[in-house]
Amino acid sequence: MPTIEFQTYNKRSYEHFRPVKADTYRPDWWKYEKVVTASHDKLGASIRACPGMDDFLAIGWYILAVRDIHVKRIDGVDGKNWTVSIPDGKFWENDGHPATQIEVLNPVKGDVEHRAKTAIKITLPWNIVTPKDYYCMYLDPFLFNNTFIQTWQGVIDTDKFNENQENAIVILYPKVEEDFIIKEGTPLVQVIPMKREYWTVSCELLDWKSNKQTRFDLAREEYYSEHQNKKDNNQASGVYRKLKWENKKDLYDEIPKECPFHKGEEDAS
Repeated sequence: MPTIEFQTYNKRSYEHFRPVKADTYRPDWWKYEKVVTASHDKLGASIRACPGMDDFLAIGWYILAVRDIHVKRIDGVDGKNWTVSIPDGKFWENDGHPATQIEVLNPVKGDVEHRAKTAIKITLPWNIVTPKDYYCMYLDPFLFNNTFIQTWQGVIDTDKFNENQENAIVILYPKVEEDFIIKEGTPLVQVIPMKREYWTVSCELLDWKSNKQTRFDLAREEYYSEHQNKKDNNQASGVYRKLKWENKKDLYDEIPKECPFHKGEEDAS
């Protein structure tokens, strides 16, 4: 099986802030959300019942903030309106992308209240190396809904661009106008490796009249008939999860147990 290598020169990161398997570090609100909920005296599926979202929260690894990241609003020049300081971690501070580079984000030209902000760039403690023909997607941590920042997403050829700290970078876009602190342990980026391969594409127009009821349709009717009045939270209300879904969390290796951010609390559901 392919191996993703996370490399660091920082002892504190290695000992206490190793990349965390996504499945073990889900948002608290998600872990304690019920799969089946009652609304207006009727049982129904919550957002937690969606296997597609469940899978997305389970794949890849998170890279966490190793120290508190202090972000201060300033009236700078060249469109730079934020400064970043990391106590005992100045080597992780980076210059960022000034607002003048991304003025296209302004919803209305001349709109001062909603003008583009400096995009903060942070040097991460972890560089990533993947095997030949595997790259990585760098994504905003899904459903964490960070109050202060949004991670700008991208793709990096981690099988080629991986010497020293070449790909140890993340760009964060502020959501607020005031000073804030990104606390240590906050997921900064979700890293998902992918295989580089060529895809062909086809499109087909089908005749709805020729559509036949499949065994899946029949099973769906039977499943809903059986579970529509049950209050068992362990029953996912979607037939996709029941009949065709494959759990993705086991496709990614477990994080070492000694890492303090390996915390796989039991789900309340």
